[in-house]
Amino acid sequence: MRIVFFSRKVFRSEVHIIKKHKGQLACAKNVYKMLNGSDIVRSHSNCGRVQDPYSFRCIPHIHGACRDSFMNAAEMVNNEINSVSDNPLIMESGNVVSSGHFHAEHIAQAMDNLQLLFQNLEQFQSEGPIFL
Repeated sequence: MRIVFFSRKVFRSEVHIIKKHKGQLACAKNVYKMLNGSDIVRSHSNCGRVQDPYSFRCIPHIHGACRDSFMNAAEMVNNEINSVSDNPLIMESGNVVSSGHFHAEHIAQAMDNLQLLFQNLEQFQSEGPIFL
């Protein structure tokens, strides 16, 4: 199915670069590119509508925030799996240090954040009206 009466002007980079959220900008660029040459855009060119529905205009904001959270969680997990969790630590100097590197708080928070972002995406998708 295709969505009708949809303007891509709200997805232009100049609109989203001023907000300074990388995920939002990336999402807006992707949507703008996907709509290039689309019948959806052509059908909206002379419709006279001042603004598109909230559910369309906020796609970069919702999906972009989720993308940023996902990237942050991925960085946390990547750092954790590529770092030391031994206890005690045997330092290069020969010193033995008991630390808390075994604690998995970063992993726990990353997983909590992923759960929240998927919940937010699902809520946005189920509550946002889509006009077909």
